Amino acid sequence: LIYSLGLKKVPVVELFVVAAFYVLRLAGGGILAGVEVSIWLYLIIFSGSLLFVCGKRLTEKRNSNTRFVLQYYSEKMLFWLLLFCAAASCIFIFFFSLNQGLLYLPQAIIFSLAIARYVYLVEKTARGESMKILFDKMMVLLIGIFILYTVLIIYLI
Repeated sequence: LIYSLGLKKVPVVELFVVAAFYVLRLAGGGILAGVEVSIWLYLIIFSGSLLFVCGKRLTEKRNSNTRFVLQYYSEKMLFWLLLFCAAASCIFIFFFSLNQGLLYLPQAIIFSLAIARYVYLVEKTARGESMKILFDKMMVLLIGIFILYTVLIIYLI
């Protein structure tokens, strides 16, 4: 409610609030499932959701510029935030993977490739604000390999 009434108009804060909502969903899921969530997973979800919000805002800035808060952002600033969040996400997934064991390292590599592909697509296409980005052939392949590998290490190894 606070976001809808005013925080969505505050530059940078609005980005972090949206990302924080994803962390709250993770925390709620962990509580409901009775599972302790790794601090690394919280950091991955926060930086990853911040990455997607920055990508969405950057694409909106380039294409429509209709969101009120966009007047306060430059494309350059949003792109640098996007790169920072991409780097943070990759670093956090590698720490998470190494914390789980070397068997999880390929997950981090696949995840990082998907992040790099996302940054590329946001930079080179107008799809950063839509779900169409998930239908990119390379993105579908990377997500598919990530899911298959995850299932493999969880259920078969």
